[in-house]
Amino acid sequence: MLRVQAGCHGSAPDGRLFPGARGGLLSESVYGRAWHTGRPLALGPRLAATALARRPCDLRHAALSLWLNAGAPPAQIAARAGHSVTVLRTVYAHCIDGQDQITNRLIEHALRPASRAPCPKASGSANRRYRPDPVRLPASPRDRKWVR
Repeated sequence: MLRVQAGCHGSAPDGRLFPGARGGLLSESVYGRAWHTGRPLALGPRLAATALARRPCDLRHAALSLWLNAGAPPAQIAARAGHSVTVLRTVYAHCIDGQDQITNRLIEHALRPASRAPCPKASGSANRRYRPDPVRLPASPRDRKWVR
């Protein structure tokens, strides 16, 4: 639909697909009327009766919440949203759900030695102490990004 719109009507000099009547920004009232007209057509009557995407900013909020829950780095999400990380965490802190399990797995992975050698049997000198293998970095580059 956006390709058809761009093909039929072009875009504004700054790249916007929907310029205002005089080439400027769309007014909030025009945008709101279009949103409220198009929302029931896009969602159907059952979903349109819910709070789903009631306002345009709800879509932005849903996207940022999804990105945070997916584990994307907050600094990158904040940059894409035009926020600081502090604002992002303040506004969206209540949206982060289920991160405890992910965080626990990452910490456990970082603390786990690469090989689990069995405990040595007491043999020989009583002064001899067991020293486990040093913790090694994860083998794959994907896992390395979590090791700091």
